[in-house]
Amino acid sequence: MKSLIPQEMRNLPGFLTLSRIPMALLFVLMIDQPPLALLFLYLGAMSDIIDGIIARKMGVESNMGGFLDGCIDKVFNVIIVIGVISYELMSLEILLLLFLRELIQLPTVPLFLYRYLKKGVFPPSSSHPIGKAATVILVVAVTAAVVQVYSVMILCSVLVALMGGASALIYLIRDLEVFSFLR
Repeated sequence: MKSLIPQEMRNLPGFLTLSRIPMALLFVLMIDQPPLALLFLYLGAMSDIIDGIIARKMGVESNMGGFLDGCIDKVFNVIIVIGVISYELMSLEILLLLFLRELIQLPTVPLFLYRYLKKGVFPPSSSHPIGKAATVILVVAVTAAVVQVYSVMILCSVLVALMGGASALIYLIRDLEVFSFLR
């Protein structure tokens, strides 16, 4: 029987990456109990920080792992923010600020899929410090929403939009070379 988990993800860093989805779901289920909800939020965020470090130290990093890590990051963030919005702790305007980076990057997804389906190759994937900082500040914004400190949530959301927008532009410039196969 074929496994749903690719071979490149069947290791400790892959497990940490994949663990973000249940952590996000547990965050949403526990959102009415802020200490537990925040525990799952922070565990998920920590897995994002350490999975790449561990993959490099173990020598198991791969383009597929890096690409799937980025995808799982997006799913984690979407589940978290939808949970916060469903509990009316955050407005849709704040949502747009928090996901400016993803909105800028969204048009590239079909190009990556085309490249994978046509050539069977995942593009090289690496994070940028500005992007990682935006993710950390997003976690602070969500924390502020859960504990209802809205001034911090708004400030952090604006910072996430600025930093996320900058990192998205950096990624797009980097990806122009990856997409050169379309010429």
